[in-house]
Amino acid sequence: MLNVSRHQEAQKILRAVKSGAYSFSLHAGDRSLTRALSKEQIAGVAANLVYWKWQDDHQTYLFVGRLDDRQGAGFTAVIDSGVVVVTVFRRRIKKREEV
Repeated sequence: MLNVSRHQEAQKILRAVKSGAYSFSLHAGDRSLTRALSKEQIAGVAANLVYWKWQDDHQTYLFVGRLDDRQGAGFTAVIDSGVVVVTVFRRRIKKREEV
């Protein structure tokens, strides 16, 4: 298998999420319902990204962005047999995260 950089994988995930070409894990599906975050809103987070990072401890990519001017949200994702969003969440954007 080709050695793909973390940056390239993250960009692939973002493209898939923005276009809706991804699936939710069972956990993410449950969280999207309880946290009232739709697939369209998750695509919006990807389009209004504040930052992303690889999480060694979870072996997932963490993406944090904005739903609108004030609300922050995010998701974690992996590339398996396609792009899979593992969980979704709402949270404040911290001052140090501001661009």
